Amino acid sequence: MFRNSTRTALRRAQPLLLALAGLPAIAQAQTPPACQADVQKFCPGSGPAQECLLDHQQDISDGCYNALKQRLDNQRGLAACKQDVGRLCQGVQPGGGRIVNCLLDHQKEVSDGCYDMLAKRNKRP
Repeated sequence: MFRNSTRTALRRAQPLLLALAGLPAIAQAQTPPACQADVQKFCPGSGPAQECLLDHQQDISDGCYNALKQRLDNQRGLAACKQDVGRLCQGVQPGGGRIVNCLLDHQKEVSDGCYDMLAKRNKRP
């Protein structure tokens, strides 16, 4: 099971996980690979896995929690850069960081909001 510090961190991060429920693209997205074991353990046959994982957020693995958080960060980044992606990265196939790399290649041309997201992303460990 989790250490108490991990449980405390999850409780503090609860608003981030709850925000996942408000992003339709995330709710419909395929479950992250890091969450497969958690889905099997807590949500077998229970319908939308994302909602079930949110219901069990105190119990899911660190890897699953981090994957869900990363997905939320990516969704927010896509929202900030949506117009820039359409304008500067047409034809770039999503996945593998290709969209972000395209935006970084055009960082002098992106909107202020997108630039801020890219700068924040590059500061992550």
